[in-house]
Amino acid sequence: MLSTCERNYLENSNDYSKSYSYIMNHRIRKKLLKFYRLELPLIEQSQNLTEFHKNLTENNKLRTGSEPATFTLPR
Repeated sequence: MLSTCERNYLENSNDYSKSYSYIMNHRIRKKLLKFYRLELPLIEQSQNLTEFHKNLTENNKLRTGSEPATFTLPR
């Protein structure tokens, strides 16, 4: 997950110097690559989390909107 500093950077990227922006972009991209290569395939394979993944995506694209997707785990 993104740190507080990284989230603040994404919200206000114009407020930072060029060198700090480069560092933050590198850190965020590194985390995203790790997520897509290692963690997302595990989520897609999991029976319990497959429904959650379907709620997050529509036609293989992340859903956008003001409300987050919700799900309940099976008992």
